[in-house]
Amino acid sequence: MKFFLVLMFLSILSCATSNHLLTEDQKNELLYKEKCSGCHRLYSKEEFAKDIWIKTLPVMKTKAKLTEQEYLSITDFLLNDSP
Repeated sequence: MKFFLVLMFLSILSCATSNHLLTEDQKNELLYKEKCSGCHRLYSKEEFAKDIWIKTLPVMKTKAKLTEQEYLSITDFLLNDSP
């Protein structure tokens, strides 16, 4: 029983700390996938020019009920390296 509890603790600990190993861009990408894939397919960054993303994202913020921080993180991810 003790072995099982230790194993569960280590498993939970590894899951909790694995997010700390990600770069900011990787965290933002995960957030984009989590928040945006429920309503539509995921678009690649390069699929739209920055000006289109800038016009579209405020509308999506409202529809997806994103917090300000989620919106900023997703915007940062999508605008980074987009054409």
